[in-house]
Amino acid sequence: MGNQYTFISPATRLSAIALLVAMSCSGCWWSGSLAEKVDDADQRVAQKTGPASKGAFADAPRPVLEELPGIVTTSRHSPLLARTKGRIKRIFFVPGQYVHKGEILVKGYDHNFVVAPMNALVAERLIDGSSYLSPNTVVASLLELEPFQIQIMPPSLYTQPVAPGWGANISRADDKTFAASGVVLGSHISTDGSLFVDLRLDRVAGGSLLAGTKIKAVLAPPPL
Repeated sequence: MGNQYTFISPATRLSAIALLVAMSCSGCWWSGSLAEKVDDADQRVAQKTGPASKGAFADAPRPVLEELPGIVTTSRHSPLLARTKGRIKRIFFVPGQYVHKGEILVKGYDHNFVVAPMNALVAERLIDGSSYLSPNTVVASLLELEPFQIQIMPPSLYTQPVAPGWGANISRADDKTFAASGVVLGSHISTDGSLFVDLRLDRVAGGSLLAGTKIKAVLAPPPL
């Protein structure tokens, strides 16, 4: 009569405790294994992509090519000639000005005119208000906008041509008053590493740019 008790042997108690410990730690074991796998995957990705990304940024060219020495390789200047004679009444152009074909550049008292024969930039003005025109008087030197090409030597970092649309500023070491600017139409790199750049000029001031003229060029991408 009375309560009945079931006695568990010491061996059975130890087995049950071990089973509970194993079950309670099973989640920890899985989490640890998953974390280790994720860490291993991240390390493998970093090993594959890390050096390549650094190299890509290291090899990327700077956004601006500054003060590169060069030379004008293609330049076409044309003399602007008067076709009639007479005293000058008014001059309608200045050096560095962009003129359009057919535009009146000089007006005489005898209703005679000198007009632009092409779209061009005025490189030099060779007359003043006191000049007297006669047939074949050279009125100005006109620089045709195209073709115009310069050859420069870029840093070894640059292995690709300059994209069309980049801006170009040109100066001359022998003439501090000279300045010119234009837009890149195209370019290519020769086997010796020289960069040939075709430009459409939009401004020239202080002189001319004959083929063979030594220059310095600054090339930069258009602003965003």
